[in-house]
Amino acid sequence: MTISFAKAMSNFARLTEIEAKSATMIDISKIPRRETRKFIKTDNAASASRTPLMMYMKDVFLDVELAHLDLVDKKPFRVIFRSPDSTPADIYSFDDKKKVCHTTVDIISRFFNEDMGISSSVEEVKCRRNGDEFCEFVVDMQPLELYDILMDDIDTKILKKINTDDIDSIKKEFDFTDDELKFRLSNYRKFMIIDDNNKLTENGEMAIMFIDEDMGTEKKIDENFLPPWKDMERITNAISSAESFAEAVKEISDDDVPWLNDDDAEVVDAEEAASDAKSFAELLSSMTEKEDD
Repeated sequence: MTISFAKAMSNFARLTEIEAKSATMIDISKIPRRETRKFIKTDNAASASRTPLMMYMKDVFLDVELAHLDLVDKKPFRVIFRSPDSTPADIYSFDDKKKVCHTTVDIISRFFNEDMGISSSVEEVKCRRNGDEFCEFVVDMQPLELYDILMDDIDTKILKKINTDDIDSIKKEFDFTDDELKFRLSNYRKFMIIDDNNKLTENGEMAIMFIDEDMGTEKKIDENFLPPWKDMERITNAISSAESFAEAVKEISDDDVPWLNDDDAEVVDAEEAASDAKSFAELLSSMTEKEDD
């Protein structure tokens, strides 16, 4: 199928505009490590989709008119997104039997690598232009950098002792309850850091070495800046898009947002509150009301 020169130029102009908006979005969407950590710790696609980070990502990808992204699978080191309307697949409607969503792949990659701070590779494995029902994007996250974000200082101290100290002594030293210790050990096993005997795996040994070498670098510095969804009015203005949930976010003060604390119990509270929320704004509102009670 051939298209006219005018249509080709129109398609090019639209794609260029989307790429410019997307680049602006990436530049102002740096994610605090604590928010990425909460996403990493989720067990499945449903709970991952309801983290503030993924709800934000979904909204801004819509705001820049790139794609409606649904997170359909979440594994420790892999995330899969599907889109029924990735814009490049429409722009290249004349180019059948090919995967054409290169811009979507690039922006997902930049979001994970630059904004979330996880070295990741992204591949489009299905495309509507290739005859598929939807476009599908697979994100593979680099384990060592994921470990670096996943583990806090207490985790690092525990793992340095876990091969030589028994579990009861670790529990006593860190004043853990049974549930707290069980939760941490479960996370270590899920990410293949320890084995079923609570000993470091090869991955775990490498993680400790990597984190020790990485201490004090830029990645470790900035835990306390606000997530970008706290300033959605500036972001939506910058990318010249609809207000979306900006008005609901800008009225909430820092102290009113419970997930700013890096406490696993509060991560669970936020996930439970999100189970009935239909939007990011509704989630913010419900969590704030809970704090007021």
